[in-house]
Amino acid sequence: MTSNFSRVRWVLAGLAALCVALVIAALISVALRPTAPLLPPNTPEGTIQRYVMAIADGDFAEAKGYVKNSAATGLCDPYSVDSQDLNLDLVNTSVNGNGAVVTVHFVESSSAFGSLLGMGNYPETFELSKSGNEWRITSAPWQVTLCTDEEMSGY
Repeated sequence: MTSNFSRVRWVLAGLAALCVALVIAALISVALRPTAPLLPPNTPEGTIQRYVMAIADGDFAEAKGYVKNSAATGLCDPYSVDSQDLNLDLVNTSVNGNGAVVTVHFVESSSAFGSLLGMGNYPETFELSKSGNEWRITSAPWQVTLCTDEEMSGY
């Protein structure tokens, strides 16, 4: 009976070691995720990339420059930006004349397992309009949307 107990302990120890190795591999893969190259500024994707980067850096004045009719806007929920990393992946871009819809996946990296299994990824869309040679955001997901001063009155 002692030999069976000994084998079970070795099997459990091996499974535990495997689990630890998987956790370490997941953490390393998330940490070593390559950064995206900076996209051209006169494209819908480049506009969104710079807009999200400005919000992540807390530079709301710069972020306003990427929004159409941004005269009296502020971040709707400034607390949500502090609580997340604002990583996103481009999924699809659809350009129709002077309008564009860009679908992205927001990637929550707060959990290695959630990120590894895709549980922290969810699609959102940005809507843009073209004015001259520049794209401006007309609608953004709630995580990074700018609002008018009236909408900000509750904050």
